[in-house]
Amino acid sequence: MKLRTHALWGLLAAVSLSGLEVPEAPVADAAMRGDVLEVQALLRSGEDVNAAQGDGMTALHWAAELGSADLTETLIAAGAYLDAVTRLGDFTALHIAARGGEGSVVRVLAGAGANVNARTSAGGVTPLHYASASGGADAVRVLLQNGADVDVQESVWHQTPLMFAAAAGRADVVTTLMFAGADPSLTARVMDMDARERQDRADQRRREELERRILTARDGRAPERRGGYGEPTGARQAEREDSIQNARQAVAGPSREDINNQQRDRVPSSRFSHAQLVGGYGGLAALHLAVREGHMSTVEALIDAGADINQETEGDGTEPLLMATI
Repeated sequence: MKLRTHALWGLLAAVSLSGLEVPEAPVADAAMRGDVLEVQALLRSGEDVNAAQGDGMTALHWAAELGSADLTETLIAAGAYLDAVTRLGDFTALHIAARGGEGSVVRVLAGAGANVNARTSAGGVTPLHYASASGGADAVRVLLQNGADVDVQESVWHQTPLMFAAAAGRADVVTTLMFAGADPSLTARVMDMDARERQDRADQRRREELERRILTARDGRAPERRGGYGEPTGARQAEREDSIQNARQAVAGPSREDINNQQRDRVPSSRFSHAQLVGGYGGLAALHLAVREGHMSTVEALIDAGADINQETEGDGTEPLLMATI
């Protein structure tokens, strides 16, 4: 405890010496502690209800985090900004309430006019995504009643709220979303593994070229190349190990297994890389996600609501039944 206290005072001293001021947000601080009486007293004394802490958390954010509908109503009545966002991620109070599955707080915020389709800057996730993953069916219903897009896709993998619910095993939420018209045939983004590998190698070449220029400028000579541009990491080491293994086999002579497999070994190996053989990765629908995670009740809820039991993934064409067996 003493160590943490000293570290805190050291941090505050460093901030003070740097000329930066620690933001004063007494209402947010009191809300963070769950001290409703202190919040009310501060508001009566004229303190700013929207003053944010260093990370952008306001009193309204903390009311949502604590799941307090009463405190949320008090802050909104005092003029709290509904769409205030955190510094990292642009989370609104509604995002936070939905993430916790706090239906009563979601109802207060949405009823007051909070943007039910607001997106975070970290992945473009909406309150409905978070509520669906949390299992808060009441929060999901409130968001849908207030205009949330049932099939909205986040920006990274293009997953819908139904996919979030399916992956988390939220059968009740799946039923709610499907009743509201969610499309179970929508699929997540497909990653082209071959293109990704080419991009990774291009990035490696750029890094090596930058390193070469830096060392040349510093030392007046370029460093030795480590395996050639774009060569997979460890390729030369693998070649050396293969050479050693081949030499050992030559000394020892062929084993019985080697002799038995000579004919099979004459079959030429694939000229394709692993990425080329894999092709596409991803492209899963909600049913695939539920099957992959082993959520039986969620699988049943999806099938009962009309999900296609034979739908293939967009990435590699895997059907739910095959996915269930592996």
